[in-house]
Amino acid sequence: MASSSAGPSPGATATASLKVSTSDLASSISSDPKDSFPNVFATARMVELMEIASARVLQPHLAPGELSVGVTVDVGHTAPTPVDAQVSAEATYRERDGKLFVFDVVAKDEGGEIGTALHKRAIVDPANSASVCLSRNPEALIRCPKLEPRAVPRFPRILTSEVPIHRDDFSAFPLRSNGRQTSPISKDPVALDYLGTMSLWKIAASITKIQIAYRPIEDFNIMAVAYRRTGTLILEAVNDALQAIKVVGTSSARHLRSSWLYVPAGIMSMLAVCFGMRIFFSTLGISFPPSVACMIIFFILLLCSEALLGTRPTNAVVGLIKVPGDWALKWINIFFAPAFIMLPTSPPIAISEVMKIIAVFLIGWVVMMTFAANLTQGLRWILHYFQRAPATRRDEDIEEPEEVPPVQDFRPNHVTGPTRMPMALIIPSTIRSISSISLGGLAGNIPQTVDAGENSHTAIASPMPSTDPLPLPRAQIWAISITRNLNFTIWSAVFIFIGVPVFYTKGYAMPVHLSLCVLAYLISMRVPPRYRQYLHPVIVSALVTVLGIWALAASRGDSLQTGLHQFKPGVDYLYLWGNPGTSSRPGAGDILSTALDASIVALSLPMYQYRRELRQHFLLIMIPNALMSVGSLFAYPSVCFAIGIGPQRSLAMASRSITLALALPATRNLGGDVNTVASVGVMSGILGVLMGQRLLTWLRIREGELQSANVC
Repeated sequence: MASSSAGPSPGATATASLKVSTSDLASSISSDPKDSFPNVFATARMVELMEIASARVLQPHLAPGELSVGVTVDVGHTAPTPVDAQVSAEATYRERDGKLFVFDVVAKDEGGEIGTALHKRAIVDPANSASVCLSRNPEALIRCPKLEPRAVPRFPRILTSEVPIHRDDFSAFPLRSNGRQTSPISKDPVALDYLGTMSLWKIAASITKIQIAYRPIEDFNIMAVAYRRTGTLILEAVNDALQAIKVVGTSSARHLRSSWLYVPAGIMSMLAVCFGMRIFFSTLGISFPPSVACMIIFFILLLCSEALLGTRPTNAVVGLIKVPGDWALKWINIFFAPAFIMLPTSPPIAISEVMKIIAVFLIGWVVMMTFAANLTQGLRWILHYFQRAPATRRDEDIEEPEEVPPVQDFRPNHVTGPTRMPMALIIPSTIRSISSISLGGLAGNIPQTVDAGENSHTAIASPMPSTDPLPLPRAQIWAISITRNLNFTIWSAVFIFIGVPVFYTKGYAMPVHLSLCVLAYLISMRVPPRYRQYLHPVIVSALVTVLGIWALAASRGDSLQTGLHQFKPGVDYLYLWGNPGTSSRPGAGDILSTALDASIVALSLPMYQYRRELRQHFLLIMIPNALMSVGSLFAYPSVCFAIGIGPQRSLAMASRSITLALALPATRNLGGDVNTVASVGVMSGILGVLMGQRLLTWLRIREGELQSANVC
């Protein structure tokens, strides 16, 4: 409980002094003869003296029953002091920092200043301190026998029968081999708060009738306390959950603001430009993917801007779409999922046709890889190109693309003490010592800077509570888990609290399907990397999503085809904005396909960032790609149709040599089967990971010849 007093006036001072005795020396810190410290005044004793002086400044301003406790001490011990010297500490009140009182403290001896400190104290209620102390460690019962426990319901005490105390009932007390208590530890009622949970459930079994007491055992009376009833447990769990959510919201505010405010605004702006381009093409009677056109136009505009205005103004333009663009590129894989999820809706295909597609795909992949590698090598020899810089080099004047970061990536430059440290700052090793680190609460006596010398500069966190409400360790653990799995937690909440109720009450499937697809993708990304090259996240997430859609549809008596139609009814942003009065509602697949258009526009960012590499190796990149694209456009459909593959699937193979993000809209324009080109595109990526380097080795393409490898 914080005091209502405004505290002392700035500049108020108080002092404390002592004469250095042998017990105050650093050599007296440890009783282990292996430890060696000098015979000078100990830093720990100097800190105690500084705390006493600071506490004396606050003493006149405490309400009855209140105490002041130290929260942090940032101390520097700069000079040694011998035994029998007189040491004094003067504390000067500086300001109030929220609920903390800040002091500047100077320690001196006869020779002058020996140390300084920035000290923060808080005003607390002793009963609350006792509750926190005992909740952190049941063994604190022995060390804090005079502290009253929290108010809890108690039962009348009767002496009717002996109830033996077993190890499961009272684990805090030493037991004999027969399971009975050996000797009294304390006669204080606070001991009753440490009955085991199992025993409390026994006592609370009939809460309105039971009256239980233990007969005196070796002069120690124990009265049973049933304070952990079911309602209390639920309330504590809810309180912990709310505190964890509060901490996560505070520490992840930047990430949440970026993901749910800046990103949607930027994506909608990109889509608006694409829609305008669609109207422009429709007016001219041109059939061309508007997202691809916007990507090319934006890339050209950036190059022109750099040439005419310079790098700095151009970077300002890049910054406008950097946050949504980086987000769209980070999650681009999941936007391919609808093409796989909708595979069951494709017309039936004979097994012979499947085998023909596989054969064309494998043979074509080997031929194209071999052709591209040898052509690129030949061009290098003809044009006398030498490798001048790694292909992964970034432009010095362009910042590294910032992914939508996990909360753990935000770290301050300096942290002194445990003052309201965000959950995102707790590294994994902290979990092992969670009892000694608390967010805005109890902090272990952990030095922030460690040095071998006794008089080194040290930042010490006092093991005392702050005045803020202290989250229980369980709340901290939950907050850590939520922070590390923030996307998974958010989409799980959307699935449970929005998707499922809306699906079963209104029949609208988009929220539940979208959250299901995202969760499936997040789970598939947790597959270990060595297995992920076989179990591609897009394929795995699509399979899980199809099974989930099937189960949801069956629960309402619908078929899989009905569920898939609800997943992607074809109401994307172009349809909605082109038909303002429509009552149709988009499905989850339409949302993901719409986001894919934004990702295609965002591809102009890495193109601009690699513009120097593109300029340097323009011919090496463009000539092989142009030849392979033109060859695929004419060769694949002809060969596929000639061997008996259906017309739409044959046309889909024409986009075989284009990156999947561009292959999907290109295939739609050609009238091909989007599901086929999606499958071929992803399988090309998987095959490239598994066999690409091996094929290049067989072709004698050295690892350093990156142009050939990248073109392939």
